Amino acid sequence: MPETFSQRLDQSVQIFSAGLHAARNRFWGHPRVAELFPHLLFRMYCEARATVHLLGTAIDRVASAPSADALSEPFLAYLRRLQKEETGHDDWLLQSLEALGFPRDEIRSQCPPHTTAAMVGSQYYWIHHHHPIALLGYIKVLENDPSPLETIQDFIRATGLPRKAFTYHLGHVDLESEHNRQLDELLDSLPLHPEHQALIGSNAARMLYYLGQSLDELVSLFEAGRAHPVRPSGSPSMF
Repeated sequence: MPETFSQRLDQSVQIFSAGLHAARNRFWGHPRVAELFPHLLFRMYCEARATVHLLGTAIDRVASAPSADALSEPFLAYLRRLQKEETGHDDWLLQSLEALGFPRDEIRSQCPPHTTAAMVGSQYYWIHHHHPIALLGYIKVLENDPSPLETIQDFIRATGLPRKAFTYHLGHVDLESEHNRQLDELLDSLPLHPEHQALIGSNAARMLYYLGQSLDELVSLFEAGRAHPVRPSGSPSMF
């Protein structure tokens, strides 16, 4: 059995990742993956644009608690550092989409997918109506398993897409690994009660479900001819 909570969480993430791995294989193995890629970037943008605000909401909630506990100080320090480091990453995705010919103003005006809204929105529920510590399960999944540089470079060569379209992916090659290390250190240093650990783990499992569902949904909409990042008319579209 794993000895630390971070190791047990890693093990749980692996166990619950089967659906996400299948969805990723379906996406990256699709014969028209180069056409699918902008749709993935859009969903990633819809998630990333909320990151700084989401972290700020957790910071405010922890800082305004009537009484501090042993979790508060190190948790706050971690959230504040991560918020600073994540600032501007949504712009990397806008740059990536611009490199593929999609103007940022039109991307910003598009309605986010409901799956993405549910995934991010559930975090606000946990923060406001239960305990902000749940957010660590969300972060764990997002920072986990970054694409290696060689994989990204192979994909660029295979598809012929411009390197600038991978601004976000290339920027996270080393960053996500470091963030994952920092999170593991935090998880193993915090005096987490069993209910905290259960909440973090269940939120991570739900995140894996949402991400897998989002990829499957994206491919299905694309194959049905209903996924268009920005229509020439600028009219609302299905993502």
